[in-house]
Amino acid sequence: MKFDIDKSRNLIIIALVIVFIIFIVIKAIFSMSSNKEKEDNTTNNNISNTTNITKNTNDEAKIKKLKKVSESERIRTYLGQYFKYIEKKDFESAYNLLYADFKENYFPTLEKFKEYIEKCKYPKMLSIKYNDLETHGYYYIVDLNIENLDPDAISSEAVVKENTKFVLKENDYNDYYLSFQL
Repeated sequence: MKFDIDKSRNLIIIALVIVFIIFIVIKAIFSMSSNKEKEDNTTNNNISNTTNITKNTNDEAKIKKLKKVSESERIRTYLGQYFKYIEKKDFESAYNLLYADFKENYFPTLEKFKEYIEKCKYPKMLSIKYNDLETHGYYYIVDLNIENLDPDAISSEAVVKENTKFVLKENDYNDYYLSFQL
């Protein structure tokens, strides 16, 4: 058997070219995959940024509106937001408005808070009648009645809770926490 050096050299060159082509194809596949990941991340970041911009724009508009109203109207707006969450059964949002120490002492979990709210038997449609508002620095003590606006309610169910006290602490416009009389 004769060994042909030219043939073996050509086979080695062909083998190297094939390995080189395979290497380029693999690199291209990984590059496309990496670009797709970057594109997905960019899309996710753009969606996230759009959401944040929308939220910030809404917050800015709300703050601008709050700056134009009286102190008592601001406090009513804050409490109104809390009760909207309760009405819509958005317990997590309502829970997030509670003062940290109050939550820790009375409602250490969202479940405990839900249980309490369900025991209160708030009506499907409620109205808040503000009786009194006292200011103590950044703290506001609000005395209110929670009334039933449900047209199917019996007249004896009109007032659900009388003289309920809420304490609200305003850190800044639209930055507040509250607690209430149990």
